[in-house]
Amino acid sequence: MAHEQTVLIYHGKCPDGFGGAYATWKKFGESAEYIPMQYGKPVPGHMEGREIYFVDFCFEREKMDALKAVAKSITVLDHHEGVEEVARSFPGVFDSSRSGATIMGSLMMKVERSAAAEFSFFLAIPAMLGASVYSLYKSWQYLQI
Repeated sequence: MAHEQTVLIYHGKCPDGFGGAYATWKKFGESAEYIPMQYGKPVPGHMEGREIYFVDFCFEREKMDALKAVAKSITVLDHHEGVEEVARSFPGVFDSSRSGATIMGSLMMKVERSAAAEFSFFLAIPAMLGASVYSLYKSWQYLQI
């Protein structure tokens, strides 16, 4: 089976990783291969000569260096502070103030960084409001006089 030249490795079983994969699919469609990945799993095979995008996910240093030796290119788009050093050592975007989905979405749509950051902020408002309302609901019995 011939593999596509472009491969996207994204954080599997994660809404943020899926959002980044979807943003990439909107640009590349079926011309790319999409691989969900979780921490602790082995590096997928058949990466030789391929353009690899990491979205909302990054392997540890040793695995990333091994991929760098065989891949045509590697781009990392992540926000997890635990992999910041590794992520910043590759081309791409590391921004702990934005989600992986908004980083990839803004890159694919060629949105300026300031507009993407503003969008991320406004996108977080309903989530924060919902969490606050839910917390108030769960604590209501303790608030009554």
